[in-house]
Amino acid sequence: MTAEEISAMEFVSEAQAYDFYYQYARRKGFAIRRSSTKHKGPTGNRIIVMREFVCNREGLRNKKHLTRVDRRREHRRVSRTKCTARLRVLYRTKENKYVLSIFNETHNHELTPAKVVHLHPVYRNISKSDKAQINGLHTHGIRTCHIMGYMVAQKGGYTDVGFTKKDLYNYFDKKMRAIVKDGDVSAALNYLNVKSSTDPMLYAEHSVNGERRLKTLFWADRISRSDYFCFGDVVAFDTTYKKNKYNYPLVIFSGCSNHLQTVIFGVALVSDETTETYKWLLETFLECMQNKYPKGVVTDRDGAMREAIKQIFPDANHRKSMFTNFTPEEFEEFWSNLLKDTGLESNAWVAKTYENKLLWATAYLREKFFGRIRTTSQCEAINAIIKNYVRKKGCIYEFMHNFEQALLGYRNNELVADFKSKFTDPVLLSHLDLIEADAARIYTAEVFMEVKEQISKVVALIRKERFTMGDTKIYMLTKYCDSDYEGQTASDVSSQKLRCSCRLFESRGLPCSHIFYVMKEESIDHIPASLVLSRWTKDAKVGFLNMNSNGDVDSKMMEQARFSAYCSAFTAFCQKASKKNGVYGDIMHDIMKLHQKYCDDEDPDDEDPGNKKVGDPKIVNGKGAPKRKKTRVKSIRHCKYCQSIHHDARNCPEKPE
Repeated sequence: MTAEEISAMEFVSEAQAYDFYYQYARRKGFAIRRSSTKHKGPTGNRIIVMREFVCNREGLRNKKHLTRVDRRREHRRVSRTKCTARLRVLYRTKENKYVLSIFNETHNHELTPAKVVHLHPVYRNISKSDKAQINGLHTHGIRTCHIMGYMVAQKGGYTDVGFTKKDLYNYFDKKMRAIVKDGDVSAALNYLNVKSSTDPMLYAEHSVNGERRLKTLFWADRISRSDYFCFGDVVAFDTTYKKNKYNYPLVIFSGCSNHLQTVIFGVALVSDETTETYKWLLETFLECMQNKYPKGVVTDRDGAMREAIKQIFPDANHRKSMFTNFTPEEFEEFWSNLLKDTGLESNAWVAKTYENKLLWATAYLREKFFGRIRTTSQCEAINAIIKNYVRKKGCIYEFMHNFEQALLGYRNNELVADFKSKFTDPVLLSHLDLIEADAARIYTAEVFMEVKEQISKVVALIRKERFTMGDTKIYMLTKYCDSDYEGQTASDVSSQKLRCSCRLFESRGLPCSHIFYVMKEESIDHIPASLVLSRWTKDAKVGFLNMNSNGDVDSKMMEQARFSAYCSAFTAFCQKASKKNGVYGDIMHDIMKLHQKYCDDEDPDDEDPGNKKVGDPKIVNGKGAPKRKKTRVKSIRHCKYCQSIHHDARNCPEKPE
């Protein structure tokens, strides 16, 4: 279009005039903005009688912004050049239209090439449809940079996306700032409060410091608590760092399910890693779990954590790591020889490590149950997965939301494993087919593979000696082509109680190959009930939820565990039933019949403690690894050729050519 044709144009509204100049400017290679305006008419019914649109490089930057002494950031690059290009429209009352009064197409700067004109801010925008996509991707843990790559591929290139990566980051930051406008911690606590309306079993507790800023925060939902009631005999917990912008360490309580998968019992953010903080955390964890103490605890080597466990879980077996599977006598002999061979008899660190042998040497932990948890490596595996969902500089509210997405993945894995165990059967290859079939019926698919491995080892065992003591038969076993190997298994024929010196059942809850050998010798065609640990069975959760409350199981704990199971089952049922027409009356009738049969008329009182205002925490320094003890005497450098201290190898007279 020529300047004359443009000058003769008319518009029905100010917005139409802007849209025209917007498209014209983009094709020409410059950006525009709205400038001066005039209104006319009574208040509440004023109309725009003059509007001017200018090139975005019109005018100059205010000098006061260039001379500020309190500036914290670098100046933004200057784009203003006092360009005079503009378009002005006036409103004509008679025609009820806007007409051009000024159109200046002269610029005092170079126009933007077509391949980069889309980078002008005025031409960058995230549409509603794009927002719907990127919000869905972001909610499920996709990183912003990867979302940008996906949108570029979908649109056919960066030019056609309509926004930049920086715009995407700004969009998510702005969205998060709106959520936490009243404070990050307030938003996080409100998130938990809202979540509790759909999950009455959700437990959350926090503490504040003297400035009423968040000090510690712990929470666990109904599934986590239900999992603890079933699999909380052994708990692993570890601390990880750089999961939020306050540098608050993240503590995860986890365990091992009947599918040999990691289950998460609870999560906490703590301001420091002192004994007092860990004591508060363990006490809160116990209160959450109705004072059900774990039998075993696996941690790293943090001294404050170890001291807190000693005070709060005094009867729990505490394990720090793993070591070669010796008997106590073999371990002592091995350790003594190791010190002699390495010359470390007087090393203080080695002596301190030996003092703590009851916490890490398998020889002293063989009869203590730790399931399959031998180290905190499963905690490290959790951290690796969480890393995909959590930003290092994210706020607490964002962390909570993203952590829940990570939990969904863990829990879906359990659902898949449950299906595999209950609706598929393994291929039986052992000659002890009756015992193997019984194991396949009892154990989950993953546990069965470990039991199957023990059954397969029976073929290599040889009876060295057998003798009887009363009702008990003692078997002394050795291995094929391994005369040094020796195992001892005791069998009570009348009660079918079997024990083995390897202590695999005591430490792992699974029968060992020695026991299966004795079962073969005694013609026992099934696994005795005394050798079946319910936590490894297919019905581990079902069996627990069907228990009657007694002295060993707290009634409130059982009530909450069943509540969790009922909620999960009814949620899945309701999702499917709500899609069917014509069945509402029948379903509600059946629900009312169940209510009349099993439920009391009284409803428990709802507790609403309410949260006082809690301030956001300050950024803290991580504890990290212990500092290495500095030596008092600085080492002296010697020349590697002549050992002189007056020069080095570069200028040594004895340096070989």
